[in-house]
Amino acid sequence: MLRDLFPAGRTVDPEDLAKLRAPQPVLEAAFRTALIAGNPWLAALRGLREDPAANLDERMIPVEEGETSLNANAHQALASLLVLVQGHRQGLCPTILGTLAGGNHGLDHSLARLARSFPDPDETRRRLADVFGPAALASAEELLASRHRSVRKSFAGLPATLQRARALRLPPCLIEAPEAGRLADLASTLGLDPHLRDLLADTQEKAARSGLETVADLFLLVRARLLRRLAGLLGANGTHVPATLEALLTRGTGDLAQRTLPDLVAALRPPSLPGQRRASGRFRALHYWDPIALLTRGGRTDGWSWLWASFEGGALYASPSEKELLDLPLATLLARGHALSGRLLYPAVRRLNGGAVCNQLFSSPRPAVFAGLATLDPPNLVLPLTWTNVNGTWQTGADPARRPPLDLLVLTQWIERATDPPAALTSLLDAFLEATRAPARGGIVLGERPGRIDG
Repeated sequence: MLRDLFPAGRTVDPEDLAKLRAPQPVLEAAFRTALIAGNPWLAALRGLREDPAANLDERMIPVEEGETSLNANAHQALASLLVLVQGHRQGLCPTILGTLAGGNHGLDHSLARLARSFPDPDETRRRLADVFGPAALASAEELLASRHRSVRKSFAGLPATLQRARALRLPPCLIEAPEAGRLADLASTLGLDPHLRDLLADTQEKAARSGLETVADLFLLVRARLLRRLAGLLGANGTHVPATLEALLTRGTGDLAQRTLPDLVAALRPPSLPGQRRASGRFRALHYWDPIALLTRGGRTDGWSWLWASFEGGALYASPSEKELLDLPLATLLARGHALSGRLLYPAVRRLNGGAVCNQLFSSPRPAVFAGLATLDPPNLVLPLTWTNVNGTWQTGADPARRPPLDLLVLTQWIERATDPPAALTSLLDAFLEATRAPARGGIVLGERPGRIDG
């Protein structure tokens, strides 16, 4: 099981969150300044008369969610709700560092997964592309403005629909969010209830006024508001600190933000798991995108590639066109939408708040990715959960085990349409807690009737 990877005393169970409470305040001054006082997403939420950090208990070791995509996956959201609700039941006020990644994937990847939460994913994806495509195209044209004329000509010669499709490959942190009215219209066409439609529009209006203009900003704020909304159904008033994964890494891990990729590999190169032989060969180090390949080439490439490093000495394998990436600091790499691999990410996030952090993990078929968390320095805590998918019976496509997780927006509507929303959420969290204790990966299937669990 996942918990067997970690030394005794390092694991935390949802039923015993008192382990997260220290006798003295644990938030470092720099961490508090960067991610509480100076957090732009918290400031935007306060402008909406919401303050998910109002009840901050500085003695609670914060729980880092570990989300590495832009999608508000239901199982990840339920894991955070589980901590907030269980903490409330135990008389505690936990702190969740709620993350979504503004890079690591193209926006098309996130929209495709979001569309799978609806009964007609193909039509939903088309509608999503219609709304998010124009801004993506504008970002692509701005990006190509400094490129050679032949590159601009190659992109301009593509059919309009293909231009938009290629532009949607850009990372969400580089694409401006649609205006509030378009989001409201989209919500209506997707069958979302009026209060969720208004939440999308209000969030975007406030985000824009706060200078948070990208799709990544919008998705992060919507997720934070939905989590707070659901936690409120059960009276759980813990602290939820929204931030992009990139912000956590660059503002909350000390000097990592200014290190180059070779420095990071040397500092964070993952060890072998206890009891396993020393790893050999190479491992993924950086997920990056190339603008020319992304916007002008089709076929099997979508413009995203991996930069690899050697297990033995940490040397990076870089072609001449990739060598520029080796000289850039982490802050610049992440601002462009590139992303660290899991083997480097986990050793990095364990350094949050000087190591006074609890990393929330879901089991993986590749447990070696957690090797960087299993060492003793710094001695951070982990909250291990068995991976548990959450789907709806209305989702189509592959068998349930292979379907993308239900999106939090759709999950929220399912709960709020139930005859007794607090009871529906309680039942779901109880089923989820039981599933995350199981030795093998599993799933929960929500019924067509809101509030009913079919499996």
